[in-house]
Amino acid sequence: EFGTFAEEFVAQQYTKSTGLAVRRHNAPLVHPDHPFLAGHVDRLVIPPGRKVAAVRGKISTAILWEGKTASYEQAYDEEKWGPAWSDVVPLDYFWQQIWYLGLSGCAESHLTVLFGSREVRTYRIHAAPDLFQAAVDRAVEFWHQNILEDVAPEVGAPGDPGKLWPKDNGSIV
Repeated sequence: EFGTFAEEFVAQQYTKSTGLAVRRHNAPLVHPDHPFLAGHVDRLVIPPGRKVAAVRGKISTAILWEGKTASYEQAYDEEKWGPAWSDVVPLDYFWQQIWYLGLSGCAESHLTVLFGSREVRTYRIHAAPDLFQAAVDRAVEFWHQNILEDVAPEVGAPGDPGKLWPKDNGSIV
């Protein structure tokens, strides 16, 4: 809830530090061959000298923008966050950007993060068509094998449930 509330502030800080304006993009991004694969970006960066980043839903910018908030604990996890303008971000944020870049056709994503209430950093993730295609292949496989067949997926590794549900009583469910 706070992240949604703070998004406008984070967007303003991005514009203030870069001089680049952003605009909301409400249309969902949908894969042309697989309409069940979609995403929704926070905003698009308006190219310098232009007034819009999309016309009639068609994206006309090379840069998309995402805003995030992170707790102090997340901010100081050195393994997950690199310096500003690097692409060193937590894997879930990285893959989200690869997904949006692939769906949008944009060349890069600027991910601006508010750490706690004191620091704002922007990261740059470049499009990686090979990674996007690998994600699409896995998502299509999941859709057909698990969603359409109504089959629960296998656990990926023994430690995965502990990452998803760190507070358990040690029993197997």
